[in-house]
Amino acid sequence: MENIFEAYLRAILDRHLRDRGFTVLDGNLGEPHGAARDLFAHAHEAAKGIPAKPDVVINRGSPLATTELVIDAKYKPPSSQPDREDLNQILVYSMVYKCKKVALA
Repeated sequence: MENIFEAYLRAILDRHLRDRGFTVLDGNLGEPHGAARDLFAHAHEAAKGIPAKPDVVINRGSPLATTELVIDAKYKPPSSQPDREDLNQILVYSMVYKCKKVALA
């Protein structure tokens, strides 16, 4: 069910954003079809290869362009505040993708 929701979210965003010059990517997949990146790009060799995999990455223009928004899907009832663990995860994605806009879906 998680994969279906994430695919639906990407499809809806792509349908509405493509004509506005945005590219919607799957952060769970590596290049060339996705947007997964190394979590520790400049780290010691032992730490390389650990991927940052947000569910949705939205770039302006081409898939390799500037990241405008990173979204991570959560599968739990919403509360008044997001869990600290979820906030930490999306903030790390923000730093890895050098993106100031993030969202939890």
